[in-house]
Amino acid sequence: MQSRLHTGDALFVAVVCCFAIGLFAAWALHGFSWTSAHPHKTAAPPATVAQKRPRALVPRRTRANPRRHPSPHLTLVGTGGASWVSVRAGSPTGRTLYEGLISPSQHVSVPGARFVIRVQGGGNLDAVLGRRQVHLTPYEMQDVLVTAGGVRLLSSAPPPPVVAS
Repeated sequence: MQSRLHTGDALFVAVVCCFAIGLFAAWALHGFSWTSAHPHKTAAPPATVAQKRPRALVPRRTRANPRRHPSPHLTLVGTGGASWVSVRAGSPTGRTLYEGLISPSQHVSVPGARFVIRVQGGGNLDAVLGRRQVHLTPYEMQDVLVTAGGVRLLSSAPPPPVVAS
């Protein structure tokens, strides 16, 4: 039994072949690359002393949307040795956002605007709240409230003495 090519099938094969040839031609025109046209660098003619270039009009920049402030967050970066840090949300009994060691060159970032922090080895940390530097060195092993307004000591009572048995 002979199979015959129907007219619709022949037309379909012809369209596919034309499309493939056109696609290949477009690819060849782009230098066998689908990226945008390659930028051609042309050298400007050297300006002589007698020539003055006209002053270009620079349009004023306009913003499409108003300036938005980034949401505040606390970023801790290990700079020296290891530091132990406890970060809680808002109050000493707030949710623990981070607790643990921060090694040198390690970054920890937590979202929020109000934190209670307890740190050991604060000299080994760089702390930034939003865009403001926060110095934690003088507050070793004390609870401090860190807000955009600054750092405030929450408790100045020394820790309870350890009783040896």
